[in-house]
Amino acid sequence: MKVSFLIDPKAPGGGRPDGFLDIAGGIDVTKVVQALADFLSDRIKQELTIAYLDKLKKAFASNPAISSLLPNTYEAFKDNDLFNLPSLGPTFKGAFAKDLAQLPDNFITYISVLVCAASKWE
Repeated sequence: MKVSFLIDPKAPGGGRPDGFLDIAGGIDVTKVVQALADFLSDRIKQELTIAYLDKLKKAFASNPAISSLLPNTYEAFKDNDLFNLPSLGPTFKGAFAKDLAQLPDNFITYISVLVCAASKWE
């Protein structure tokens, strides 16, 4: 009984036929490369977003003016895990919208506190 193989290892080039990937299950290399590129693109966006939010979180923590002017956004940063990105969008968006609506009042309060503090030092 003679057994025939699709690939003859003794043939030049390992005996691989031209359409080897097609024989190996119809894998389309273009689709695989595109899927990998899409995955890497999404992952890079996530990493950049996390890095940006982490830097912003540090800015809030180190600058009292920002946390005074945008208190709701500061609380959202302080209390939420940056690695839980899907739930952060609505949370930050709502907090930031509320802060923007209250910004004139927050600014007046912040300036009043600065003036009070400055008058105590004189």
